[in-house]
Amino acid sequence: MWKGTAKLTMGIIAALVIVVAIGSILYFSGSLGEIVSATIFKDEFEDGVGKWDATPSVNFTRVSVSGATNQYAARIRGSSSVNSVGEVTPKQFLDLSQYTTASVTFRWFLGSTMDYDDYICFDIFDARSWVELRCRSRNESLSWRTETFNLPTVNNAMIRFRYKGSSSDSAYIDAVKITGSREVTTTTLPPVATTTLPPSATTTTQAGATTTTQAGA
Repeated sequence: MWKGTAKLTMGIIAALVIVVAIGSILYFSGSLGEIVSATIFKDEFEDGVGKWDATPSVNFTRVSVSGATNQYAARIRGSSSVNSVGEVTPKQFLDLSQYTTASVTFRWFLGSTMDYDDYICFDIFDARSWVELRCRSRNESLSWRTETFNLPTVNNAMIRFRYKGSSSDSAYIDAVKITGSREVTTTTLPPVATTTLPPSATTTTQAGATTTTQAGA
């Protein structure tokens, strides 16, 4: 009888099932992209018009004018008493090739003395040719207006203001700002390990009692 009981006990022990959940380690790796913006060119003309080149057919100067962003704006007018066509551009070409997107924002205003056939236009150079984006004349409101245009993300880009009028006519430019944006990749911090503790192991004795012990103890 004792031998039979011993055999039964050994069978139960041999049939013991211990379930152990192995802790898992989770890792996060890779990189994050951050959009970074930069100001490439900015001029509010408080220090004059030294950042610009003007053709001889126009007169380009700093003046105090109502409605300017601060105190001053740039005035463009013909250099003679008869209508002439000229332009103003920044002194240097713009390298926008390192940016994903680029744009220009500026304000401009037409003087009341401009004739109906006078105009001021804004153009961009895409490293191949000039493209006209916007023109203003006496056929529209003479108030200050803010404009924003996308620019080509190329090297040797350029902007210009093209003008037709006489020395008695005036147009005004203010707050010219060119910005570019690009994605900068940053590496994440070292992986962080998250461990799930194993569950308890359950042992069933011959008498049917249940004893719970921590796995690995």
